Amino acid sequence: MALERERRAVVYKKSEMRQLEDKVAIVTGAGGRRGIRCNTVSPGLVMTPAARDNLPPQLHQIVAGETLTPYLGIPEDIADAVAFLASSDARYVTGHNLVVDGGTVSHVPGFAQFGAMFGAH
Repeated sequence: MALERERRAVVYKKSEMRQLEDKVAIVTGAGGRRGIRCNTVSPGLVMTPAARDNLPPQLHQIVAGETLTPYLGIPEDIADAVAFLASSDARYVTGHNLVVDGGTVSHVPGFAQFGAMFGAH
């Protein structure tokens, strides 16, 4: 039950973030002509030292097995995405949410394993 409540809170927060991004993009629409853009980055699991040291091995294996890349992300992967969006290479990109998760969101057939791991039915 607590896991479901936490999952809903995360989904709600992500939804709020997307709504804020859309509103800022609309408000800065006129500013877009002056080079003001608004984009967000939604990272997947990032193998920070804290994640590496604190994730249960089973969770690490589940996420690694569901990621479409042959590796899990590292902080530099997220930093590179942010740097791209801030660069002139992305000058025509605004109002966009860049998902940087190794393809996990687009491919979640084993999602039930997460529930099983945390005791959800």
